[in-house]
Amino acid sequence: SVLTSEEFRSATWLCISIAVYNMMSGVNIINGYSTQIFDHIGDEGTFTTAQKNYFVGCSGFFGACLSKYTVLHLNRRTILIGGHFLMGIFLFLIAIFIVTKHPNLTIFSMSAFIITFQASNGALFWVYVSDIGTEATFGLCLFTLMVMLLLQSLTALPLMNSSWCGVDGMFFGLAAF
Repeated sequence: SVLTSEEFRSATWLCISIAVYNMMSGVNIINGYSTQIFDHIGDEGTFTTAQKNYFVGCSGFFGACLSKYTVLHLNRRTILIGGHFLMGIFLFLIAIFIVTKHPNLTIFSMSAFIITFQASNGALFWVYVSDIGTEATFGLCLFTLMVMLLLQSLTALPLMNSSWCGVDGMFFGLAAF
């Protein structure tokens, strides 16, 4: 098994760890629950909720297009560490702007976060796993991603609606992770 074989064990566990951190970045929560997040902030911004959702979608597309250049021209370590560092900053800013009720700055931070995710860890994960892992490793990583997605879909909305965590608390937690 790739989980226990000395030859593949460290690479497999590294890939699974990156898969967990990738899913815990919060990008799927933003993409899946952006309407609820914007409703929580309120409509007191320049843009409508639909327009804000368009920003979220277009940011993902722009970041995915940008990833072709980042993966080809930057080394993997820079992309992985720099991407996580920038994403943590943007998640923290999202939480701050939600707390302070600045909808335009919130959407700007969300867009910057999504572009950073797509241009760094979103694309790099698949390249990295195929470089250092086997087909079995790739399958385990995909399974890990799907389990994490299931857990997020079961817990994100209750966390956002809870009085002890809320939307801002969830983003503070994601930024810390």
